[in-house]
Amino acid sequence: SFNYQIKGVFFPVGLPVDFHLGYSHTTMFPSTKELFGDALVFYVPNSDLKEEKSDNIDAGISYTVNYIGLNIDFAVFFNSLSDLLSEVAITDTTRQAINIAEAKAVGCELVFELLPPNKDIGILLSYSFLDIRNTANNRTSDYLPYKPKHTLSIFTTYKFNKYFQTHLALSSTSKQFYEINGSWEIVDANWLCDI
Repeated sequence: SFNYQIKGVFFPVGLPVDFHLGYSHTTMFPSTKELFGDALVFYVPNSDLKEEKSDNIDAGISYTVNYIGLNIDFAVFFNSLSDLLSEVAITDTTRQAINIAEAKAVGCELVFELLPPNKDIGILLSYSFLDIRNTANNRTSDYLPYKPKHTLSIFTTYKFNKYFQTHLALSSTSKQFYEINGSWEIVDANWLCDI
């Protein structure tokens, strides 16, 4: 299998915006841990895993205000996946990677990026929405594990001088599910912080 991408961009004359439309075909192979397991984290091997393949369509718009260093991007996407790499709980403490025969995903992403000219600060704010469903004929549920529906991220940087720079990253995920003992539960919303 091989990956490829086709993308077109349209720049209206005299306007600070551009439109894009793209299609891609991608393949992702199982990791070593997924194939051969990892006893340290109680991960059960599965040597029968297949590579994941997806056909992806995306469309979006970008708006730029150069004099303040602001860029706004909005995009929507649709993914059709086959042999999606996922995982299942074998027991309360052990997990195993599996293939999901078919899955569909739709979503959108909104990104604000501010990099003021001649300033030492940068701010990136992003929000993404993902609705991904198991569409395999043999499914027992439409849910897929650990695929958050809402993701919010904030990233800031400050440059003290040419040798020293610091950053703060915050991210939050919510409305994701996991399966335990044959039933699906919602993972509590959470925040992560990186400094």
